[in-house]
Amino acid sequence: MSQRLPNIKDLFALGMNVCILSYRGYGKSTGTPGEAGMKIDGQAFVDFLTADPGCVEVLGNSPLVVFGRSIGGAVGVHVTRFNQDRLAG
Repeated sequence: MSQRLPNIKDLFALGMNVCILSYRGYGKSTGTPGEAGMKIDGQAFVDFLTADPGCVEVLGNSPLVVFGRSIGGAVGVHVTRFNQDRLAG
């Protein structure tokens, strides 16, 4: 995930809260990578950010924007498609 630090730094400099996800089978996450699992991981992340009381308290009514690189871009498109009512982009 450290290779994404420049992106995180730039987004944070714009005043954005940044949450980053490590998909199953990547980095230190357990499991086996695959399309179906990555879609589930992406959806679980959106669910967590929009329903967990701690996240809701911190984020408030802040717009949520999905940003993905490489394979994360495809997961981001999938998640955004099915969560248009909860995401700003």
